Amino acid sequence: MIDATADTEGLIIEGETSAELSVLDGDGVSQFLDTNEDLTIRDLTFSNFSVIGDNGAVIHNDSTDDLLTVEGSVFEDNFADDGGAIFWRGQGEISDSTFEDNSAGERGGALYFGEDASIGYSVFNGNFANYRGGAVYGDFFLTLNHSDFVSNSSWGSGGAVSAHKDVDSFYSTFTGNGTTRRGGAIFTNDDSSTGYSVFTDNTSGYRGGAIYTNNNGDSDSGQGVRETHVYHS
Repeated sequence: MIDATADTEGLIIEGETSAELSVLDGDGVSQFLDTNEDLTIRDLTFSNFSVIGDNGAVIHNDSTDDLLTVEGSVFEDNFADDGGAIFWRGQGEISDSTFEDNSAGERGGALYFGEDASIGYSVFNGNFANYRGGAVYGDFFLTLNHSDFVSNSSWGSGGAVSAHKDVDSFYSTFTGNGTTRRGGAIFTNDDSSTGYSVFTDNTSGYRGGAIYTNNNGDSDSGQGVRETHVYHS
């Protein structure tokens, strides 16, 4: 059973007690939702949604004022131009969710955010972007916390994560991610900060096997590293 309700906090779409019990299959030919209001997704699985010439196969939002909240959900095998599973112009909060084998023709194999976004206690595995951010792309600040990024890739920069602004990563792991350009795990045009994180076997074709900080010519920008371990990257 899937329940959809609208209240003063926006639209809420939730499944049963776990994502495994509520599965939506796009059959490779459809987009699930195009919305311009706050949205909460909870305990759902979205599989095999696809759009050509548009963004966000599962969720598409073009408003910078709206907040996306995703909890306990699974997104797998979805495809779009930007944001293979989700394209969200506003702020986002992702927790306890899994993104696997999603892909994008441009940026953000699984997720694209236009404003600040935080990701916690989530897993990104085998996602791909043709340009930047094999798993996640952000136009502003990205905060990653207690999350695992495994075998994500891009042909541009940022095998797992790419952001135009800062990327802050804490208590997270990056394993086997890769890109043909810069930042095998993380690429950022501004600052990057990592704490209590582990980078293992990430690769790049040009610079920054684990992390590449572009800085856009700003001499005050750079990397902050605390209790972070890098292996074979």
